[in-house]
Amino acid sequence: MHYYDLNERGDRSEFVEDYGEYDPRSRPWYKAALQARNSTWSEVYFDFNILLPTITASRPVYDSDNQVLGVCAADVLLPENFQKFLSNLEIGKSGIAFIINREGKLISNSIDAPLTVGEGEDATLIQANKSTEPLIRETATILQQRFGNFNTIQNSLQLTLNLDGKRQFTQVLPFKDEYGLDWLIVVVVPESDFMDQINQNTRNTILLCLASLGTAIAVGAITARWITRPIQRVSQAVEQVSKGNLDQKVDPSTIIEINSLATSFNSMAGQLKASFNALRIAEENYRSIFENALEGIFQSIPGGKFISINPAMASIYGYDSPAEMMNSITNAGEQLYVHAIDREEFRRLIQSQGYVKDFEFQSYQKDKSIIWIQIGARIVHDGQGQVLYYEGIVQDITDQKRQKEILEAW
Repeated sequence: MHYYDLNERGDRSEFVEDYGEYDPRSRPWYKAALQARNSTWSEVYFDFNILLPTITASRPVYDSDNQVLGVCAADVLLPENFQKFLSNLEIGKSGIAFIINREGKLISNSIDAPLTVGEGEDATLIQANKSTEPLIRETATILQQRFGNFNTIQNSLQLTLNLDGKRQFTQVLPFKDEYGLDWLIVVVVPESDFMDQINQNTRNTILLCLASLGTAIAVGAITARWITRPIQRVSQAVEQVSKGNLDQKVDPSTIIEINSLATSFNSMAGQLKASFNALRIAEENYRSIFENALEGIFQSIPGGKFISINPAMASIYGYDSPAEMMNSITNAGEQLYVHAIDREEFRRLIQSQGYVKDFEFQSYQKDKSIIWIQIGARIVHDGQGQVLYYEGIVQDITDQKRQKEILEAW
């Protein structure tokens, strides 16, 4: 194999280097193209020279007698191409993205975590559930435990995972193309990234409201005696803003000071409106996650009455809607728990620890059939330390229990 520089016309010019004997017909990308008899992607393999994980797009070339002339190919080095691209993405403040194949091997990631184990010719792609990066490793492990086999994931999924006691919003997107790629793209964003933005928007909105009121009061106090009418218009506009009507605009004035105040107020009102819109969008995003989560999410008072239920929670228990379940269940301890001792143990744990994690019990559905439930919950207190309510997540683990019983029977 000889390497040459090319001139501007693409013709061979200066000799660069001799890489010695090389037969491309033995390489994975060459064989893949001949087998497919069309454009195709190779499997991930290690480049013969630099020993980096590589994937190649290749296409066979035939003469007029349909005899193979050769194969055209272009290499994509995973660390230098995919990984560099993913690392430039902004995924919240601390979110990550990674790509795995159907065997669970790590193809690329956004945080420059190692893709291989071993050295030199002994190097292989690392399994995602054995990655040195905890968030990749734990996410892949939970996905494998939940679905058993990555081949079973054929549709886009949105999941809420608990990793080290912290909720992570996770999306899994299957990616296939007509040339043979079949990967899973996984994006993991901590819940804290969402809440930080919501809290920041709230603080900004409060500060802008206070600044608006302070400016209007200060200017009004100084100039009220001789510019009553212009100040009154500003005061009325501020009053409307304080009531939530942000579509306010103060007309220009011939008085320089009043005109400057009107301009500042109009700019401030626009900023307030933009901030409220941003806050509304953030709250709608959080509500969408609550409504579309696959796990059941609830809030209940200590007496056992639910004050909030998402659709997944109602579905797990066989109800048509959250409203139907909330109206039907007035005492969760008596109506849902099959065994009273489980309810007492749950109350003992959450009162002593302030939270319960991975607690399993048998529960009644709407039709009185019995399922296995796994619950994680915590106590929410007010500023004085008084209990406001419980909130948590439930999952139907009946199928896992049955599979475990079958395996133990074997």
